[in-house]
Amino acid sequence: MPILLKDVKWTQTEGEINVDLKFSSKLTKPVDIFTSKHYIKVSSPPYLWEAFLSHEIDTDESRCQLSASLVQFSLKKCESIHWESLEKLQIDNGAKAQIREEAVKEKQESIKKKQKETIKYKEAKKREEIVNSTSRDAKTREDYQKIVNPKKVIEETLSSKIEETKITEKVVENPVESPKEEKKKVEIVPPPIRKPPVEVKKDLPGIRKTSNISISFSNRNFITPKRESQEDEEREWLLKQKDVRKAIGFDEEDLRPEERNPHWLKEKGDHFYQQGNFLGAISAYSTAIRMTDQYWELFMNRAAAHFSAENFQKCAEDCSRAYDLLTPPCEANLQARQNCLARRGAALARMGLIRQGYEEVVAALKLKYDKQLERDAEMLRCKLQNSE
Repeated sequence: MPILLKDVKWTQTEGEINVDLKFSSKLTKPVDIFTSKHYIKVSSPPYLWEAFLSHEIDTDESRCQLSASLVQFSLKKCESIHWESLEKLQIDNGAKAQIREEAVKEKQESIKKKQKETIKYKEAKKREEIVNSTSRDAKTREDYQKIVNPKKVIEETLSSKIEETKITEKVVENPVESPKEEKKKVEIVPPPIRKPPVEVKKDLPGIRKTSNISISFSNRNFITPKRESQEDEEREWLLKQKDVRKAIGFDEEDLRPEERNPHWLKEKGDHFYQQGNFLGAISAYSTAIRMTDQYWELFMNRAAAHFSAENFQKCAEDCSRAYDLLTPPCEANLQARQNCLARRGAALARMGLIRQGYEEVVAALKLKYDKQLERDAEMLRCKLQNSE
């Protein structure tokens, strides 16, 4: 059920209606605001508010401002009259439904109208761009012809100069003079012919040869940049970590070449596990996994060590990795798959995920019947019923 907002304050001026809608808490979900001439709605689940306005408003001139827990409307009046109330009084549900339907139709028509105007505007801009592009192309071709055919340009220039000279000659040969003066002869000197400039080809430099720059970084055990002021602290921390690795019974740096074998590391981890040194077993299995991550027994045995050390999250992750490596499922790996599901179910149950643990144990029981698994499933089912 939506929560209807009642904390609404409104005031009015000669031309506007101001509405303040206050929420009881900060809004965490998107706010849906719908406005029309006679209807306003604000929805932000689970909150809801709607108003059936007593007079008409101008939606294009109206504004809305949204903050963390407040919605403010500035509604423009279509008529400068005094409103007796914000909403219509004594309106039944049928009339409200009709107003909502008319508001939706009005909004749809407004959207369609804006879309048509946008399409017309884009088409007009496109036609204008085509005309401008055509004129630019014509101008470019004209300039190109002048550059490609300089003789034609020179001839046109000479012809224009000769025409000007002829006009000047006529004026000079027919001056208004006394009869005694003799006519003067005018010598026509054609303008000099300008030769087009000769392009001087310059020798351009050759293309640069590409090469790769190799960058090597020194090994560093920390993600922060190296600083001289912290060298002593970092060295002390590394020595302490090495001492801790030796204390748990296993240090990768101290391994001999013959000991860098996943099978040897698995046997070493099994030995630590039998002695109760679960941290040493986890370290041995982890080192073997870094050498090869396709050996499902390493994940299975490390999951058992994590379970004994009460690292149930890591136990469930290792069981999942081991189960993924047991492919394709067949009779030969049936027992291993059942052990993976049963141990993962036990880890999930210890983490408080009773339902997920129960489902894992039931899935393991379906692979192969086991009396102990049946008792574990029954115990988890009872716990699940009690918790519900």
